[in-house]
Amino acid sequence: MISEPFWDLTGRTLSLGSDVSATVDGLLRLQNTADYQRPITLYVYGSPSQPALSPTDALMVCALLQTLRSPVQTIGMGLLTPTQALVLAAGTHRRCLIRHTVISLAPMKWENVPAARNPISFGHQDHLRTPRTLLEEQLEQLLSELKLAPDLFRSDRLFTAEEAVLNHLADIVVTRPLPQPLQEPSHETER
Repeated sequence: MISEPFWDLTGRTLSLGSDVSATVDGLLRLQNTADYQRPITLYVYGSPSQPALSPTDALMVCALLQTLRSPVQTIGMGLLTPTQALVLAAGTHRRCLIRHTVISLAPMKWENVPAARNPISFGHQDHLRTPRTLLEEQLEQLLSELKLAPDLFRSDRLFTAEEAVLNHLADIVVTRPLPQPLQEPSHETER
């Protein structure tokens, strides 16, 4: 399996686990390459032993994916958390799932975001919003942009790869290995 972080800047491949700062840095470096028409492949993988991606980090990565000039292909594998499923769905090119991937959806947990402290004023008293409210609004807007059902992340549920495609979290399920690149024929003569 892929260990985190997994970098292949020449092949324009990235892997997303829980190390978001390195991933964002890599995506920005890739965006600034001359060949922006070539797709970036972002592997979204999960396992029970892997720390979960925080909702704020997932929203940041999704916003970044939406602004890159390069098309981003996402490939999901393993046991994906709700935040990883959100990043998978935010891909702007092809969104693939490996056949036996399972997606575990649940309500987003805004653990480190203050719920009611330090409201933000936008000029009028009736527009006071907390940081948590702003993040929840950003999540709703992202779900709308991705054409995902708003209640998808409101209850606990498990999806197989095929069910995830039916719910628009991905486009296709990869059922067999992708073909390997052709190797140059050997020019050695047989003896």
